[in-house]
Parts: sequence; structure tokens; C-alpha cells
Amino acid sequence: MSIVGKLQWQNALNEKNTPFLTACDSIFLNYFWTPAQVASTLMVLSDIKGVNENQIYFGIDIFGRGSYGGGGFESWRGLEAICRSRSDEEGLSVALFAPGWTVESSDLKHSLSTNVDHKKWFEDEMYLWQNGSETPSVPLEAARMRKLRQDQAGIQRARQLAAALYRNPRIPLSFRPPLEPLEFNLKALPDPPDNFRSICQFVPTPRAVPTIGDTFYTNFSSGEGHSFRIKGEEVERSENGWTDVDYTFPFPSSLLHRSIEGVKVEFVDGPKEVWEGNRAVKVEVEKMPESGVIPLIAVDYPIREGRFYHTKVNYRPLKGEWPDYTPQIRVHYDVNGEEEKKDGYEGGPMRSDMVMDGPPYADEEEEYVVDESNGRTVDEWTETTAVFEAPYTSRITQLSMLFFEVPISVIIGSVSIYPAPTTDGPQPGISELHYSNSTSSLVWSTSLTYPPPVEEDFIGHLIPSDARHVIIPSFVQYHLYRRKGVGEKEEYLGTTRESEFAIERDRLEAYEVVVKGVKGDELEVEAVLSFATES
Repeated sequence: MSIVGKLQWQNALNEKNTPFLTACDSIFLNYFWTPAQVASTLMVLSDIKGVNENQIYFGIDIFGRGSYGGGGFESWRGLEAICRSRSDEEGLSVALFAPGWTVESSDLKHSLSTNVDHKKWFEDEMYLWQNGSETPSVPLEAARMRKLRQDQAGIQRARQLAAALYRNPRIPLSFRPPLEPLEFNLKALPDPPDNFRSICQFVPTPRAVPTIGDTFYTNFSSGEGHSFRIKGEEVERSENGWTDVDYTFPFPSSLLHRSIEGVKVEFVDGPKEVWEGNRAVKVEVEKMPESGVIPLIAVDYPIREGRFYHTKVNYRPLKGEWPDYTPQIRVHYDVNGEEEKKDGYEGGPMRSDMVMDGPPYADEEEEYVVDESNGRTVDEWTETTAVFEAPYTSRITQLSMLFFEVPISVIIGSVSIYPAPTTDGPQPGISELHYSNSTSSLVWSTSLTYPPPVEEDFIGHLIPSDARHVIIPSFVQYHLYRRKGVGEKEEYLGTTRESEFAIERDRLEAYEVVVKGVKGDELEVEAVLSFATES
């Protein structure tokens, strides 16, 4: 919309749309811009005070349709043109339209109806966005784009000739202005994948992901799949697949953002490869980076001075000789805009809490030692957990992992940060569980409960609460089951991140429904609703 009240695509910042920018916080430009219009936008912007370059969003249509450089696997060309114009790392912004191209494109002909088809689609998805390997679709798409450019170049030349004769009444045709984005030197333009760049490479740093309440948790699930696992056990399998957009957890953004020499990463979803949800992350390390750590995931987790927190990783050792220690977790946190790092001592399958800088919950100077008597068994799920005290109020910006011996191969099933347990602090509970006939759903609320007194022998393993230390953890997901009665076999119904679950009442008659709220430490809190005696 221009200032004269008409729909007029400008594809650049100019006198017809600048007043809108000065009245709001950003502007989203159309998709038919050219590099020359990017340059002219920067010229206009230089005369406007109080507006940053990153408030200007140039549109790129992943389907192409006139966007500079084309669409699909060629979408990076438009991003590169924007990045070339940047005056600093912040620079101009990009708005991506139709990012579902890989699954929606009729040219790729993908289907998600079977597990095999799903994997073929996901390979293209990873190639486009996250440094994935070249797929069979790449050369086919390159050939299609070459032909498309040739056809469009011919159409554009015809438009230019027609525009030159526009005043001739014998040619009663009107043409839209030539689309400069399609003007390429076809002979000089190399084909992918030699010059290909995934979209994530144009992002200076991974975007930090938020927390759920006072807990950060991810099992890397993508909200769709053909099976579902809880703690390594398959509870559901669907030939046609399942979809739950809400059950989408953060990716290992730092690990996928830039290729690391000697480190290979991929998503896996095999029978023994998933801890929770529909997939996990496999990491193979041939040599450690110079930094000494493997960056895992960018987070935005607030911490407060004097409070204690746990970081936890569920993992599965694979091939190779595993040493008698587990990987360490490194916490990166912000100090006045500068990053600091903190290492955690190794945890182990025998303990769920390890100190970071001495025992925060004991008066005596004592170091807690992991009981390694059972050793480390390859191909079995285990965990490493560290507890640390926040030295000051700040934010955790990244979690990394440390391995002291390479080569090594491991599957990471889940990662979490959560408040350290307390001996007497409030804990989340499930209350008001009932069935809503109006919405045909099970509905519940969360509440606070206080744990019973702890035996003296166990007090040293927990942190006493006081006004400074009390942080209430959150539920990260809920698993639902039905059973005939206490002690009877539980039948899995489903999983949700909401406090509501749609299900037909007929499926619950003569059963007890068990809702298990799962915290970041993966401990469960149950609530039961009986339908056994209801009519």
C-alpha cells in the first residue's frame, strides 16, 4: 500500500512507503526487488534518523515466482544479494515466504505417507536449510531452473521489445515492467551444488530458543513422524504418520549452524536411536575443534544469582571403546554482553546430580564421586547431569559438550536445564483433572504441592530452599494412559504439551485415565481420573 491509498508494489524503500516505516517498527518489502533497489533502499535509509537497517525486510519467495535468483535450492542467491549489501553484521533483514516449499512443491513430488517417503523429503529439507548432504533432487532441480531461466529470459526479452513499441496502436498489448530478477548471465552462472549455500549460513548466529516456564527442554522432535517413543520404548507406530505441530522442540541449532571439521551430525529415527518423541541427534567426532567443545544448542535461559540449576543430557554411546567417564556439559552465559563458559563435572548413570564448583548443598568440603562400578555400556541409554550455582544474574546463551577422547560416536536423545530440586520447596502438581463434554477433551490444571519431609540421609543430595533459592520447575510434556485399575497394564493414549487432550469419551469408559506430567529432570507427577463407575 502506497501513501496515495493504492496497492502499488514498490520493492524498495522510497517516498511512497517511507512514512509507514517511520510510524511503525519495521517494513516488509515485496519479492520482485533487484540489487539496484537494495542499494537505493540503503540510500533512502541513510537520510532517516532512528531507523536501523535490520528493520527493513526484503521478501524472498522460496517458490521463486520472480524473486531474485529464483526459488527452491536457488533461494540462497537472493540471500547472498542482501548480505553483499550489508554495512555490518546486523544489516538488512530478509522475510522468507512459503518456507514449506520442500513438502509442497509439485516438482519435488514428495509424499509423507510412508516412513521411506518421509525420509526422502527430510533429506531435501536439511539440504535447503541446515548444511545437509546433496540429495537426488538437487541435479533435477538445477536442470529445471536452467530451463526456467532460459524461458523467462525469452519472455522478458519479448516484454522489452513490446514495451519499446507500446505507443504503436497496432500492438494493443500492455505488459508489466520487465522483471530484472530474472536477468542472469546464463553462461557464467555455475550450477549447484558447487556454489550452493544452505540458508542457515546466512544467519550470523543461531537464534536462541526460549524456555517453557522455568525449564528448557528439547528432544529434537519435529512435530511429525511415523512412531513415538518414551524413554527409548516405542509406544505408538502409525503407517500413515502423525502430525502435531505443537509437539515441536528446538533443534541442535549451534551444531547445525556451521559445518565443523571432524564433526558429523545427523538426525536419526531408527528403532534404537530415539529417546523421546520421533527422533534424536547423532554426533560423530573424529577430532575435536580448536575450541575444545562441540557446540550443541543456542538457548536464552535466565539465571539468578545464588540459585542452583541442573543441566542434563540423555545420550547413547555407540561404536568404539568408551572410557570410564561421561561427556561433560559446558554452560555458556552472558557477562555484560561477553560470553563466559563454565564446565560441569561428569555425571553418570548412578547419580542424577553432580556439582560444578564444589558441593553447594553441604557444609563440609567434600567432593562427590560417581560410582562407576557398573562401567559404561555401549548401546545403552544413560545420562550426564551437572548442577551449578549462578554467580550472578545473567542468561545462559549456549550448551556445549566436551569429549576427552576421540574418535567417538554418540546419539543425543534430550537436553534440559531446570532449577535444582529443593528439600522443602514447592513442586508442580496436576489438579482439577476432568472430562469436558463441550470440547470432548480431558482437561486439567497445574498446581503447587509441597513434598513430604526428606530422610536425613538424603538431605545432602538436595538443596535447602530459602527466599533466594526457590524456583518452581515446569512440566515440559504430558503422557496419557488408560488402565483397568491400579496395578493393571497401562495403555498409551497420547502425548501433549498443553493441559488439554482431545479424545472420545467412549474410549475412556470403564477405565482409569492417568495423566503423567513430565518435568525437565524427566521425573513424573501423576493424576488419575476414573470412568469405571460413571454412566
